[in-house]
Amino acid sequence: MSIRSFLILVLFFKDARQNPFEAPPIPYPFDPGFLNDTELTRACLLDLTAFYAGLTTFTTTFVACRQQNGSACTPAQQKQLDDNIFAIQQLDAFGKIPPGLLELTIMNSGSYRECMEVKAPYEVQYCYVNAAVTNMSQFTDIEINMPATGNANIGPKVAVCMPESCTKKDIANFLNAANAQQLIPLQFTGTSCVPKSNTYPVAFWIYMAFLAFFISWAIVATGVDYVWQNHYKEKEQNKAVRVLLTYSIYSNGSILMDVRPPKKGTLKSLASIRFISMSWVAVGHVLMQEAFNDRLQITMNVWDPPLSNTITNGVLSVDTFFTLSGLLVAYIFFKSKPSIKFIKNPMLWIMFYVHRWLRLTPPIMMFIGFYVIMDPFVHGPWAQSKVDLIDQGPEVCKKYFWRNLLYINNFFAPEENCYAVTWYLAVDTQLYFVAPVFLIVFVISQFAGFLLVVACIAGSVGYVYAITIQKSLPGAMGIPQANAMMDFFTLHYEKPWTRCTPFLIGFLTGYVLALGKKPKLIKRLVIPIWLLATAVALACVYGSHRYLTGDDDWNVIVRATYNNFSRIGWALAVCWVIAANHWEWGGMIAKFMDHPAWQPLGKLSYCGYITHYFIARYIHDLDDRPTHFTSLWRMYIYVLIPNVVVSYVFSFFWSCLFEIPVVKLEKMLTDGLVPRKPATVKPVEEGTSKGGVDLTTAEPVTKKKGSDSGAAALPEKKAANNLMNKSHLRDFQAQGRIPSTCRTLSRSSVSK
Repeated sequence: MSIRSFLILVLFFKDARQNPFEAPPIPYPFDPGFLNDTELTRACLLDLTAFYAGLTTFTTTFVACRQQNGSACTPAQQKQLDDNIFAIQQLDAFGKIPPGLLELTIMNSGSYRECMEVKAPYEVQYCYVNAAVTNMSQFTDIEINMPATGNANIGPKVAVCMPESCTKKDIANFLNAANAQQLIPLQFTGTSCVPKSNTYPVAFWIYMAFLAFFISWAIVATGVDYVWQNHYKEKEQNKAVRVLLTYSIYSNGSILMDVRPPKKGTLKSLASIRFISMSWVAVGHVLMQEAFNDRLQITMNVWDPPLSNTITNGVLSVDTFFTLSGLLVAYIFFKSKPSIKFIKNPMLWIMFYVHRWLRLTPPIMMFIGFYVIMDPFVHGPWAQSKVDLIDQGPEVCKKYFWRNLLYINNFFAPEENCYAVTWYLAVDTQLYFVAPVFLIVFVISQFAGFLLVVACIAGSVGYVYAITIQKSLPGAMGIPQANAMMDFFTLHYEKPWTRCTPFLIGFLTGYVLALGKKPKLIKRLVIPIWLLATAVALACVYGSHRYLTGDDDWNVIVRATYNNFSRIGWALAVCWVIAANHWEWGGMIAKFMDHPAWQPLGKLSYCGYITHYFIARYIHDLDDRPTHFTSLWRMYIYVLIPNVVVSYVFSFFWSCLFEIPVVKLEKMLTDGLVPRKPATVKPVEEGTSKGGVDLTTAEPVTKKKGSDSGAAALPEKKAANNLMNKSHLRDFQAQGRIPSTCRTLSRSSVSK
């Protein structure tokens, strides 16, 4: 008999150690009499009976070998042991009573690898069975009040290795029958099994063919571009060649990796802000995926160190991007000095909206397709041990993808949201779509514009107070407030009228910066203002610490106040950093944030955002068991850094395929629809458009005496298109960011 067989038997049947000459008892749930009384399907019953027979044969044979006065098993006995060891392996793969019960260990993980290696006369499957605690208040003060669908079940789970013929209902019935005496206060409610193989539906082949087409295009374009650059550089390219080369990774990669300093007048700090905030977003999403780990108590303690708020309160990263979005909409628009006649041109606003939709949609919709198609292939034991909402993502996308196409997905229930992080794109797009109201009013009257912005901010603040008081919403996101999280998301967190305050504050800042006038400020006041901005930012991030740990019980007014003014204070601090650096009041901070090395990272921020969430899932799914969370620092080193690195590498190619080419094709299309009129426009310096805008910086060109250049020399339709085109090249060549009026970044650090 092999040592392996002996060890397996000793581990499971302690009676064999106590009396080696008696067959150890088989656990009663596998007894035929018990099985016959259980509501199981016939196929499942037959396979479980075979399982029981294998256990019985192995144990009796083992005892018989021991009764032979220490002599080795006979060849026949050894064959019986080898033929039936599968039953012991299968039982060994079950989850067992884990250590650390006082840490609220809620996941009894078995051995996925061992289960998959079982060579039984039937196929096996590895599943996690959800268990509802009969009275959870006996174990913890957390009250969970989630929908009955189980989409947010964070209760106990136990791993089982069962015959594949057993349905999910069979498995739950089997465990409930085994626990009929309520020896443990659990009711098994549902089962989630790891898929053993994946089918290839028609949609898979359609998407892969579509993706292969663009990859092939990129390969051919890259080769042609390389040859052209080295042998035919002086030869003019016709339209067909220009269209082909829009997908050249050689050229597109050069645009992304360009670190030449932008010209004076551009907002140089934005690239660093994007990357730092993007990393902040990523760490929040990684924490969200690690939060539902095998021990509940360690998750509860993650809020204890005050510095942990840097991660756990990372939802402010969302407000950073809303601030940037509003700032860039105003800055780009007002930098061109629009007139009342200009804003009356309908082509301006048509292109304003078309540009936005074309700019955002191809990268995100292609990635949603990638997510739906590829998710089953990375879906392993880790994903099955998570809450059901994570598992349902691809199915939700198949049904509701059109909502993402229209950017209205944030108006529906969280469980109907396709790819969780896309809620931000919807809110940001909705704010962008109403931005022309503010743009037009500011062109007509600066005073009226300021009044409108202030009125909207006041209205948003009033709504947040009202809804927080009415629904008793929490003051911050966190597990201690889990019972109110559903209302928090649906009524507050994902709605444009609650998230508009940073956008509008950024809008005002962008307007002031676009005026081009540096305010006169006494130098000795610069440092105090920096200190004040820093203090406000720190208060916004760390002010909720005692509330999140449960040490302070905020009343509803305090919660509403924090929800409102943490967002406003953070936006003001971010705007000061951008403005101070732009006006050369940043000192060493500006030198660090304005360094050209940030530019590639800033340009990849959009694709990095839409890819990082899925890549975090992929990294977690490389494991064969639930997350064993130990500390935020360990999570940062072992999960976050790989996630950011892999996300940005993947994003480089995704941007080359679906982001930059669209920008180039859109520019070619608008230029083709509205051709230039060289007879009425004089040439200007290299690097500038004939509409008086420097295409490398998007800065207006100073009109020289006797020159006809400038937007006034163009038809109104052309001027409108030129405003859109200048943002394209400025975004990629100068600012080190994704197209400015199309800011699209980020999910909160804790998404649904």
